[in-house]
Amino acid sequence: MTGGGSFSGDNGYTTKNNMVDSLTEAYEASGNSELLERLNGLYLWGCYTTVPGEVKFWKRALPNVQFLVGFHGSGPSNTNATGIAMLRSALQAQKRVRDAQTLESLKSSLQGIRGINTTLSGVFVDACEQLEDQYYYSVQKNYQTGGLNREFSSFSEYEGECDTEIFEFRSGSPSREQQLSDYLFGFEPIPEETSGTPLRSLYNYMRHIDHCLNERTVGFSSNQVGALLFFHDVKKNFSKVFESEIAAAASEFELAQNSLNSKADEKTKLHASGAWLPTLENIQSKSRKEILENMGKFNMLIYQHGVSPDIRHLMILNQLMENYLNYVGQNGMEFLDWHEFSDVHTPITRVEHHDSIPQLVDSQIEYFQNAGSQGGYGHGQHSGYQSNQYYGGGLPESVEGNSYDVEENGTTTWDYD
Repeated sequence: MTGGGSFSGDNGYTTKNNMVDSLTEAYEASGNSELLERLNGLYLWGCYTTVPGEVKFWKRALPNVQFLVGFHGSGPSNTNATGIAMLRSALQAQKRVRDAQTLESLKSSLQGIRGINTTLSGVFVDACEQLEDQYYYSVQKNYQTGGLNREFSSFSEYEGECDTEIFEFRSGSPSREQQLSDYLFGFEPIPEETSGTPLRSLYNYMRHIDHCLNERTVGFSSNQVGALLFFHDVKKNFSKVFESEIAAAASEFELAQNSLNSKADEKTKLHASGAWLPTLENIQSKSRKEILENMGKFNMLIYQHGVSPDIRHLMILNQLMENYLNYVGQNGMEFLDWHEFSDVHTPITRVEHHDSIPQLVDSQIEYFQNAGSQGGYGHGQHSGYQSNQYYGGGLPESVEGNSYDVEENGTTTWDYD
């Protein structure tokens, strides 16, 4: 399966960047770099492989490419007869398309490719000298009518449209931005089957404006939305990938709960009670909202116990949940690597600075131990542990010197000094 240039399957995971690097190294090693420079056609059979943002990538990576054929939306499977016929027809049509002398003949040549009008195709053409421009043909699903929209335009139109796209993303009631926020924060439940749902429509839209998301600070990425789309498998993969870390934290989790029951006040107990370890057995039936709420309870467990070496593994697990479940699909976590839970594949991509998480936790422990030895907060006391806020709950960035009230529903409200 592919998604915007990422490739994942039973044989592993790779990216378009890795593919370009491998191509370049192979041709250079064989002394045939000029052959790669002569490459002028690419056929990318997979989902979202030729949305405008992906076309821009391949144009930068392989500047002499003049004909790009792939898919603007979901692509056919590798055994689909339509997809196979389309590939054969596109290969045969490349020279005819490139030699077109008028816009009408160019469009006619494109539409003559078998399957191009019945699949969610996307085709880029660097036209001949007579036309002096680059063109883009796409077939997109209309989620309001259920039909297909076909568009043919100069590719330069996609170079300057981002202000309009971002405005549309943030407009409406509710806007697409608000809809995605509701899924991300757990307010809107993620269905088990997402085909044909509003979330799937949002993902398709985000893939369409990928080039704008890369050029503007929007707060969302298509990779992040893809991880939400497949969140039920992502959460199970989390339990699989970090099974040993979860096991290492189990006794410390029990220690923190005992500390909660014996030392904490009733308000703290109300906020932290009911926390659970993210084992596969526990997490597979939980909604995103329930998972985020549990992360808030985890924060409270650590806060009330106090930062110390005897809950080191629990703190590491807490950070892992933040990076992979809260900030899902961000900072190097490729959703296609995580999107399917199976016996034959284990995700290999990790967030940036993943390997430094234990050192980060050790630094926090050392800091609070030193503070305790100097008469400050120490083991077993409210240590001022600075936890990151989770969408589903948790402590403010600094809890030291602040008071809080817990409502009947478990919501925490803070009064800042």
